[in-house]
Formats: sequence, C-alpha cells, structure tokens
Amino acid sequence: MIDEVQFGEFAEWILLPLGTPPEVLTAHLLDRFSGDPTPEPTKRAIAERLPVLSDQVQESVSGDGTQAFAVWILVPTGGTELTVVGCAFAALVRRDPGAGPSDFIETLVEGLQLYQPIDVSELETPIGTAHLVRARTYDERDHGLTISQTTSVVWLPEGESFAIWLGTVPSDDLVEAADVASALEQFAASITVTRS
Repeated sequence: MIDEVQFGEFAEWILLPLGTPPEVLTAHLLDRFSGDPTPEPTKRAIAERLPVLSDQVQESVSGDGTQAFAVWILVPTGGTELTVVGCAFAALVRRDPGAGPSDFIETLVEGLQLYQPIDVSELETPIGTAHLVRARTYDERDHGLTISQTTSVVWLPEGESFAIWLGTVPSDDLVEAADVASALEQFAASITVTRS
C-alpha cells in the first residue's frame, strides 16, 4: 500500500505548498529569488499572484474523487529568475482497480473539446511504467479558435484504488507548452513512493 508520493527537487520546479498563508508564501518566494535582478516591485507583483494561482489550480483539479496534493511553478533554466514558464500539479484520483490505462485516460479527457486526437506514450519511471498524455483542446472566442495544450503523466499502481496524476495547467502558447511538457517528463522520472 502506498502511503506517500514524492517528486525530486529541481531548481526550476518551485513548490507552492498548499495551505500556506499567502503572505508567508509571498515572503518565501521573495527570499528564494532575492538574487533575481528583476525590479523589486515586479518580483513582488508576481510573488503576490502565486498563492492565488496555487489556490485556483487546487480548486480546479480537486473534487469528484480527485484530490490535488501539490502545485509547482516552472521557472527558467537555473531556477534563479522569478518568471513563470508553466504550472503543474499532482493529484490522487479515485479509480476502479480493474480499469486499464486506456479507460482511465478516457476519463481524464472526457468532456474536453479536443482539437486533435490525444497523443499517448509510455514513460519508464522508478515506480513503474507511466502513461504520458498530450492533449490539445480548443475554445471558440470572438476572435476565433484558441488552442491550448496540457500534458499529463499518469500512474496506475497495481492493487491501489487510486491513480497518481501529474499534469500541467493549459497553455495557449504551444511553443512554451512543449518546453513545459519536456520539463514535466524529467520531473515525472523523479517520482518515489513510500509503501507500508
């Protein structure tokens, strides 16, 4: 039985601890990026928005058998600049232990307006094979279609009644989304679990 899920520490993936008071998280981020030469008012404005982003991601993911347990932002290579390149979350999702990967992936994309068929591949990780899912969705707006991309990595641990879902927040900058997807793959490869 899995008791805890953890991901490795990367300079570019900054954890936004859930439940942290906004002023505490803002102060932590300003301290963490004190060497960033960006003007202080700009850094403060970014740092003050991140607790709100974390709450929004947690709320949008959690519910109906899904519980987010971590949110991160991705910053540029080196991890010294407070510029948000992307955002990711990790969640536990209740599932039928008898359901296979394709059944579970189908539930993840259910209801999405897919711009093209999803791309699914396998990813070897320390806790077994995961499934890498790339989905491009569209939204009709006054000026036309807006296309967004999300990337997810899902694990279906044998004998468990939940799946582990590591996913990105949708991005309509498809070049940036590809960079975030590549970083997410590396991040996913750092997963470890504690079993009882």
